[in-house]
Amino acid sequence: MKIIAVLMLFLCSLSLWSQEYSYPTYAQLVLKYSELVNTYPTMIDSSVIGSSETDNQPIMMYRLTNPNSTEISKKNILVIGSVYAKDIPAMNATYLWLKSFLQNAGQTPYSSYADHFNIFIIPTLNPDGSDYVLNHSMYEMLSNTHDLNENNVFDYSSDGVNLNRNAEFNWIHGNDYNSSGNNQFFRGNHAYSENELIALKNVLTENKIEFCMINATESNQQFKVIFPYNWAFVRQSPDYQAYHMLGQNIASSIGNQWSTEPNVNRNGNLSDELYVNYGIIPFSLSFDDYFVLPDSAGLQVYQDMFQSAAHHLMDSITQYNIINELMPGLLEVQVINSQNNQPMDAEIHIDQVNSMAFSNHKSNPENGKYYRYLNEGNYTLNINKKGFQPYSQPIVINNNQHLQIQVNLIPLPNAIINIQISLNNELVSGKIRIKKDHYQETILINGNGIFETFEGIHELTLISDELAPVRKTIHINPGVNQIFFSLDYTNHSFTEEFESSCCSWIMNGPWLVVSDSTHNSHFITDSWSGNGFYSVNANYSLQVSYPLSLFGYEEQDLYLTFDQAVHTEWDNDYVSVELSYDNFNWNSIYKFAGNTNGWEKQIISLNDFVNNDIYLRFRLKDGIEGQANHEDLVDPGWNIDNIRVIGSLSALNNQEIILQKPEVSKLNVYPNPFNPVLNISFESKDLIKDAEMKIFNIKGQLIKSQTLNSEQMRNRKFVWDAMPYASGIYFVQLIINNQEKLTKKTLLLK
Repeated sequence: MKIIAVLMLFLCSLSLWSQEYSYPTYAQLVLKYSELVNTYPTMIDSSVIGSSETDNQPIMMYRLTNPNSTEISKKNILVIGSVYAKDIPAMNATYLWLKSFLQNAGQTPYSSYADHFNIFIIPTLNPDGSDYVLNHSMYEMLSNTHDLNENNVFDYSSDGVNLNRNAEFNWIHGNDYNSSGNNQFFRGNHAYSENELIALKNVLTENKIEFCMINATESNQQFKVIFPYNWAFVRQSPDYQAYHMLGQNIASSIGNQWSTEPNVNRNGNLSDELYVNYGIIPFSLSFDDYFVLPDSAGLQVYQDMFQSAAHHLMDSITQYNIINELMPGLLEVQVINSQNNQPMDAEIHIDQVNSMAFSNHKSNPENGKYYRYLNEGNYTLNINKKGFQPYSQPIVINNNQHLQIQVNLIPLPNAIINIQISLNNELVSGKIRIKKDHYQETILINGNGIFETFEGIHELTLISDELAPVRKTIHINPGVNQIFFSLDYTNHSFTEEFESSCCSWIMNGPWLVVSDSTHNSHFITDSWSGNGFYSVNANYSLQVSYPLSLFGYEEQDLYLTFDQAVHTEWDNDYVSVELSYDNFNWNSIYKFAGNTNGWEKQIISLNDFVNNDIYLRFRLKDGIEGQANHEDLVDPGWNIDNIRVIGSLSALNNQEIILQKPEVSKLNVYPNPFNPVLNISFESKDLIKDAEMKIFNIKGQLIKSQTLNSEQMRNRKFVWDAMPYASGIYFVQLIINNQEKLTKKTLLLK
């Protein structure tokens, strides 16, 4: 009987198809958008952002704004007409809203929206799926039409990728191919595997989007305003309270049947991706599910509901003074370069509502603006930009307050690090990890290398599988600094490469030595069996079975090194390395929660524990005190290899060969590159009594020194003939009145 009922419903939908409102195919819809562009060319333009996976249809984006309003004051809002194949009414309602917007652009509130926003509109991310639904009446279809089994036919039961599960954040938790049922929830072969999602990623990379409205109807969430996340109803996002309040207001503006909910499924949801990985404030609209496409009157209802939601969101951004309902506070930060008074992008972190998972939470490079909804309270605003002094400021914000702050970041003086690595007086290659403030880079050095940076404290770490590690924290001065890594072979106190039976360890948990394509040797992992995730409430440990002696290393640097690949729940499930003197009381010497995105080497100093016997253990714990755990909130876990305790006689010497004060004078070199004559000129506001020119090679060695004569000082220029010297990088230094030092880098090419 159930099969007959489903069949009758399907036949009914087919019989009514000819009576429905005429819905255009994607190509026809693009023509309708083109008509709007041609009719309103000063307000709307179009661009192709990519193509669809199967039919190679152009994925279009349209930008609506008032070209006569000030660009620097505008906010960027992205509207996605549909993601799921079945959301044809929402896709068409978005078009009708845009058409009405343009027709009424000179009236309130449309004129205000055009003045305050750049509105980016993607009619649909799923043109192939939408066309398939129109041709087959598959009203429940979610996916695109990717032919996964490559038989040149789209099979609804086995093909297709759900674009709302194909983004990077939490992609691992989406349905895989074998467990996705009819594949309407299949996450794809890897994150951003689908052309449609790559097109969206291009938009997010090229434009700093600050707000987003997505139409994505979930079958069990009709008439919902969905916001980022409260996974399994136990793990709220840092902005949960503010977003819930704003979501309630949007829902009430649409109609009594609407309500608001967070995304509760940790499955790679697109809204969570925008929030975590791009710093966007996103809301999704889940309309009523349907069995037959609505007629024109029904489509008008869709349009009215979408318009109410979009307009309320824009009002909540621009009209705080006239909104009567309770609203979270809106923080608006503008970041300015104090040197040239120009806006710029910078990383924005607010301590009380931050997550280690956040990336690309930046101000807009076009206007320096950053927006964040906050519940009333006290916060700490932190702003970081490479090459500028870090900035921190306590702030207080109230509900219904639009708090505007301008921050002027101060540039740091430029600095150069010349790095040389040697072993037994022979130059060798190595990998150097350089960390300053919140920024870290790893560079390869082939004996000698140069790294351009800025004044300040730097942590330099030599990373090598063969040689003893070196980690030092030094102050890099303006100008050129010479760093010498004088290396020694390693003195291993303990080594575990997991190529044998691992008899050195006491294991608590499902640890197993394995090998796979991600790593070139065997390694130990905590969660290889089952679904590949550690279990809820896991508390796994890997403990050395006997004490390690750290006696006799007084004249050496002592390190614990290991390779790891970590994937745990951000902010909550930590891996740690713990140390004990008595095998009873343990102290953590390393902690991390999150995703390393592959293998990386950790180097931890043990200098504070020299002349002791110690125990070591590696520990993975699901959850922290006061936070509920859940079976849906576990991850792949921890892979570990090449554990070593190493004594090192390697050294790092920091010889400051060129110091540069803030420039009162200027030094110019041209042409650059040159061959072989270099013209050198300079400017100075001071009376020049004497001047000396010095030339250094890439190793920091002084190769030429010359005192300027009276004519050269009067004309403020001289030349250097580099004919005797080899091609390479050189540094020209001018010392004026034995005080001011000016430095320029130049390249000799022969």
